[in-house]
Amino acid sequence: TIRVWSNATSSSMHEACANAPRKKQHAMHAHSLTLKVDNIGFWAGLGYFYCFACYRLSCGFVYEGPKDILGGFKLDLRCASVSEPFQYEGHEHPLFLALTPEEEKSSICQICQEEGDEYNDWRKLTCIKCSYIICFRCATLPYKARYKHDKHLLVFRKKEEGNDHQGWCDICESEIVYSRKGGFYSCDDYCSTTVHVDCLLGKHPYMRPGQIKHNRLHEVLILHNKTMSRPFCHGKDHRCQDKLVFKKRNMTFCSLYCLNQ
Repeated sequence: TIRVWSNATSSSMHEACANAPRKKQHAMHAHSLTLKVDNIGFWAGLGYFYCFACYRLSCGFVYEGPKDILGGFKLDLRCASVSEPFQYEGHEHPLFLALTPEEEKSSICQICQEEGDEYNDWRKLTCIKCSYIICFRCATLPYKARYKHDKHLLVFRKKEEGNDHQGWCDICESEIVYSRKGGFYSCDDYCSTTVHVDCLLGKHPYMRPGQIKHNRLHEVLILHNKTMSRPFCHGKDHRCQDKLVFKKRNMTFCSLYCLNQ
């Protein structure tokens, strides 16, 4: 992490973010993409955007194509950093953007088992040697991640690999259902640590504390959820366990999904 100073403020950012190129050519878009902040185009003034590759909500920098009626093609920095051939640690062969739009809609990600449709247009990478397919949402998850209560790095596993692992999440203490759909993080060094992806990374891992707008009208404050007593979510009758909370007026929500209910 490095610090950046101006006459009025100072801020911190990752070195990779600070050194991100101003312009980028990407295989997913015909035109050059420009690095901007997230208050442009159709989502202007909201303080967040949807990445067109993984459809995650994100705050911060965005690579945007030429503007159209929807504000322009957008990639977050993680998806924009994916280039061909892409070396995914969970697969032995390199991956490529080799599927046609029709093939992307009909194909199924081998991690989350999601198929493209009119509501889900996640981009996908494929292996030209063995037809392995993975969507950008799964491919850009950290393959190894740190958990504060384990001295080792946790490794991402497909749920069908869970036969030899403990079936309970160490964070939320609920069951991890081993099936073909989705994944989890576990310790490879016999610590028996097993956690849900959302419990370790958060429901909105690429949102940051600050202020956004809900439905372009109401201001919402994003805060770290670090209090000893977890607040109640007004969207669901339970305590907010996630890394972030969203405060609207005098109400607290554990996610934007709860806020939109």
